[in-house]
Amino acid sequence: KLYERFGDKGFHTSIITTFGVDFDAYESIILPRLRGAGCYNNVLLADSRMLTYALDGASMLPRHAGRHYTTLGISAKGVFHPKITIQLGRRAGRMIIASANVTSSGLAGNQELAGIIDCDAEESGERRIVAAAWHYIRRQIDRDQQSLAHQIDWMLVRTPWLFDTPPSEVVVTLSDGTKCALLTSGAATGIASQFA
Repeated sequence: KLYERFGDKGFHTSIITTFGVDFDAYESIILPRLRGAGCYNNVLLADSRMLTYALDGASMLPRHAGRHYTTLGISAKGVFHPKITIQLGRRAGRMIIASANVTSSGLAGNQELAGIIDCDAEESGERRIVAAAWHYIRRQIDRDQQSLAHQIDWMLVRTPWLFDTPPSEVVVTLSDGTKCALLTSGAATGIASQFA
């Protein structure tokens, strides 16, 4: 169950991207598990139009945004649709790619798919994929947002292995022998061409 992974220890930072957002689901399902596991540096990135929709009454208004986490709307040419979670710690990292939005149905109601890649501070294909996810998310973040820039700087100081990891731009081999690649927009070719 996806929401159970947020209670795993060893991470100081979480960054979650979503298309649709339900603040009550984030604040009652995800955030307590993160904070209960010692993860206090939390960021929620949502499609800017869906964030506006949620704030205009489609969701309960956030009670803890700005105090226990930062939320930011991301603008895209079409829609901002990735559902990526990265969890980062001093010696470990994790990337979760899922079909689930940060909504109560996405987290606990619908049948959703999720893939998890964990890494430690040792060089590995997993570590390069987690670094690729961070580099993709970093390109989406507006560093002019002072509080968010502070959170990112705080995270980077406490995640030294992330600096030493070249992000994967090609297919890598994971520790179990399977092949993996993170295909994102913003590359020289589109996602479909990268996949082909």
